[in-house]
Amino acid sequence: MSMLNAHSEIYCKDELLDDRYTSTEDPICDIDRQLSALSQPVVGFKSMPVQLINHKLTLPELVQRLNVKWVIVVWRKNCLEMHASYKTALRTKVWWTQTPSTDTDVVDVNGTTFMQHLTEMERRWKDVVQGWPPDVVPIFVKYEELVRNCTYEMRRILRCMSVDPSDYVLQVECCRQNPAPVSEKVSTWNELSETERTASVDIPSIVNDAISRELNIPSECVHLRPDREPPPPL
Repeated sequence: MSMLNAHSEIYCKDELLDDRYTSTEDPICDIDRQLSALSQPVVGFKSMPVQLINHKLTLPELVQRLNVKWVIVVWRKNCLEMHASYKTALRTKVWWTQTPSTDTDVVDVNGTTFMQHLTEMERRWKDVVQGWPPDVVPIFVKYEELVRNCTYEMRRILRCMSVDPSDYVLQVECCRQNPAPVSEKVSTWNELSETERTASVDIPSIVNDAISRELNIPSECVHLRPDREPPPPL
């Protein structure tokens, strides 16, 4: 969020569906009130699929009531590394840091349990994005690409939101934790199969499939769907 907030026309708040910020009676009303108090042309907030599930909310309900135009979907192709990072954060209670580190934190991963976790994660994503309104534009951001070329990715995101990126200056407030190769971070690496090591959940395909269902496009004709029109300037 700090990278988006570096632009003068954008302000994104924290995880507003967290119980710290919203009531359980009408969390969308609470979010709308907090976003309406902001003065920037583009405002938003961070959310996780599990937070929608916990509040018994659907994505269509959320985006329609808040008049959402874009949803930035950040996903990670290397699910094993994502899982290792998650286990480390759970143990250390450190979810982000501003301090660079070269230390390697090692976790063990059971291959069967890990694959079951991915199956459940895929199911949750499908449930959350079901009924995705076709007029709400998904902006897919692969974590690996964001790390590899952060400035390029951020400018691409801004252009997708019709925000002029020409004066954008990248500002990063956090550092990547545990930056060692995944084979060094997972103590059970040699016990995992190649399928488990390279497992991935294709989040963009899940979202695009949900949109195609709303458009009532047969799967064999999805490739004929025209590209979206370029976003108009703000």
